[in-house]
Amino acid sequence: MLAEVSHSQWVLTMPKMLRPYFLFHRELLGGLARAAWETARELMAAAAGDETLRPGMVAVVQTAGDLGAWHPHVHALLSRGGWTRAGEWVAVPYVDEHAVPEVPVRDAHRRVHPRS
Repeated sequence: MLAEVSHSQWVLTMPKMLRPYFLFHRELLGGLARAAWETARELMAAAAGDETLRPGMVAVVQTAGDLGAWHPHVHALLSRGGWTRAGEWVAVPYVDEHAVPEVPVRDAHRRVHPRS
């Protein structure tokens, strides 16, 4: 049930120009966590070379930065690898942080607000 695997902390942020949307539409914050999950899943799957890879992740949305200013972002504890559809563990020791901007945003609105 609980595998002994390495974990890492990820902090996923957004551009400042998008932050006001979340300030005035707090219902979007849950979608922010889902978008973080999809981003992490896609990056881990790409790093492993297996689209079926599913890492483990626990995420918390925070809405304030260091000085208390409005700054919605996600802190996540993510396994350093994942399980394939066949149930096999695949270790992923490194994910290129510079690949994040390359994750397609084709469904970004649906990820953040899936009921639209």
